[in-house]
Amino acid sequence: MKLKTWMLCTVICFLFFGACKEKPIEVVLSPQEQFIKDNPKLSEELKKTIMSKTVKIGMTESQVKASWGEPKDIKVFSSEFGSYKYWSYDEKKPKIYWKDGKVDKIRK
Repeated sequence: MKLKTWMLCTVICFLFFGACKEKPIEVVLSPQEQFIKDNPKLSEELKKTIMSKTVKIGMTESQVKASWGEPKDIKVFSSEFGSYKYWSYDEKKPKIYWKDGKVDKIRK
């Protein structure tokens, strides 16, 4: 009888304490935080720009995507002055015009 009681207590304790183990907390980074973590050589100014979800002249496509996400629409056009590409997001955000892989203009 004592052996059965001991075994039952052992099984109950194992199930109870085994199920009560703390799971590690998974830290979920924002896209901006993840980009900065993956690109540690960014300047402090650029890190602040990305974390504040803003875009500035001279940023690269990957930096703009980190700050604002994927564009809603991408257009490429040519004129007598050369070819341009622009990204649009929504009515609240300005269009991003590109030249040589960097932000050239930011216009509403």
